[in-house]
Amino acid sequence: MRILFHFMGGLITCALCAGVPSALATPPLPAPAMKLTVPAGSGEVHEDGRVSPQEIRRYRFDLKSGRELHLRLLSSDTRPVFQLLGPDGVPIYDSHSGASGPEYDGLTDASGTYEIRVFLLRAQTAQSAPAPFTLSLMLD
Repeated sequence: MRILFHFMGGLITCALCAGVPSALATPPLPAPAMKLTVPAGSGEVHEDGRVSPQEIRRYRFDLKSGRELHLRLLSSDTRPVFQLLGPDGVPIYDSHSGASGPEYDGLTDASGTYEIRVFLLRAQTAQSAPAPFTLSLMLD
């Protein structure tokens, strides 16, 4: 199943069912998800990484509903973006199309395992060098 969106006279295909961010040119290289341990109360987790074209870095963490979640993707390179998925696997936020860019602030509406995917946009993958990033996850 594919969902079509009208955008400035054109169509954008969103591959939600495949679990692949629609901004990728081809399916990404498989990568196991890294499990992040988040603090039970308030606290922060920082994860440094590098992402190459056609690759997705996946990070999973468990949260209870009603937690205030703050995500930041920091990079000296402008290419990395992230997608936040809820416990049901449905995208909650895409930093490449979200109003706040590489930041997300919100309350969790369900308990379970959340996933963050860091990748490079299709239009920005002509450069073959990996892009460094720091993923910052804060809980209040």
